[in-house]
Amino acid sequence: MSDQKFIYETHPVSPERKAQLRAQGYRIRDAAFAPSDYVHPDAPKGGKEAELNATQLKEELTKRNIEFAGNASKVVLKELYDQAIADEAAGGTGA
Repeated sequence: MSDQKFIYETHPVSPERKAQLRAQGYRIRDAAFAPSDYVHPDAPKGGKEAELNATQLKEELTKRNIEFAGNASKVVLKELYDQAIADEAAGGTGA
């Protein structure tokens, strides 16, 4: 069982995404249970966003009036932040 790869995704995960991840050999777990040092394999490998820690992510989300659980993992915070950035780039408010 130690040779299995796990990936932490925000639930619910679409059937298409599940199929994609399973085809890559991953077992899917809820991002809410990700270890604090977990780095998502799809995470960008550079730039300011990649360097933010959990505290900084919380500050950025708070600035944008985006709600999150106080005990949210870094993975969940990063996904919320990435979505806010995408919304802002698309002309939305990020909230």
